[in-house]
Amino acid sequence: MNVQDGSIVSLVSEPSYDPNKFYEAKLEQLKDWVISDLYEPGSTFKPVNIAIALESGAIQPTDTVYDEGAIAIEGWTIQNSDSESMGGRGTISIPEVLQYSSNVGMVHVMQHVDPGVYYGWLERMGLDKPTGIDLPAEASGQMKTYQQFTETAIEPATTALVKDFP
Repeated sequence: MNVQDGSIVSLVSEPSYDPNKFYEAKLEQLKDWVISDLYEPGSTFKPVNIAIALESGAIQPTDTVYDEGAIAIEGWTIQNSDSESMGGRGTISIPEVLQYSSNVGMVHVMQHVDPGVYYGWLERMGLDKPTGIDLPAEASGQMKTYQQFTETAIEPATTALVKDFP
């Protein structure tokens, strides 16, 4: 990806096939899953969430959050991937949320962002729209409705971790 404008410079899918012998390829190899399947970016979305929180004024770069290792939201437990071995990290800075890829820290960061504002940012980014790439069968992301997203605390919390889009 070109870091200046976000354009895609190269796109690769594996396993691949020899296009000169496409008739020998397995059917699933002919599908470009990078374009046609939804992808859950996981922790790579955390910097986007931090940017949303900073841009919306919900946090400052010098703020801290408390990482207790696991947190319950509406009966659902969200924990860090290393919570069993590390436990909680205690008070951590915003950069440390990213450094440790702290799920709990990220939930706490995004709890400072009004759910409606958060949804608005996700919508403006066009996560539910195709990019318009000149390749066939592009899938668009999925977003819940504004009402579904804003009426429960679990939706913004899990979106902060991006197990799937809102």
